[in-house]
Amino acid sequence: MKEPLRTQNPWRLFLWKEGGQMPSKPKKPCAYPGCPNLTDGRYCPEHQQKVNSNYEKYVATERAQIIEHAKWLGTSKTEVEGKLAKVGLFNCTIPAFKRLAIIYEKQKDYDKAIAVCDSAIRYYSLVKNHEGEEDFKSRKEKLQNKK
Repeated sequence: MKEPLRTQNPWRLFLWKEGGQMPSKPKKPCAYPGCPNLTDGRYCPEHQQKVNSNYEKYVATERAQIIEHAKWLGTSKTEVEGKLAKVGLFNCTIPAFKRLAIIYEKQKDYDKAIAVCDSAIRYYSLVKNHEGEEDFKSRKEKLQNKK
């Protein structure tokens, strides 16, 4: 006979496998057009290689174009090197960080605004966007002075 519901352990609903691990996420279809394979990432391993090689080709052609244009324009070597360093980098600015920090600041909730700045600083340091990182460091200092 089954135990009545009120005497059962209510936490049993939150227990996963006997090992205590969460089940893995379900696999998603590969993002490559027409591919039926299921994968954990964005692309299946076969198409990930194609995407990577296409990206490398793109970066190589961008570099070649910059060098070719520099020859025609007579650009200095340092300018060319600066442009080549930027090829393939994503300008990873997220306006939501700034907007949210401003909203909290206007509401005079400085602790939350500082927490947003900390998150932005961590993110920008991970993606090596030093300009964004410095912007939020100065914003954090201003908020700490207002506090």
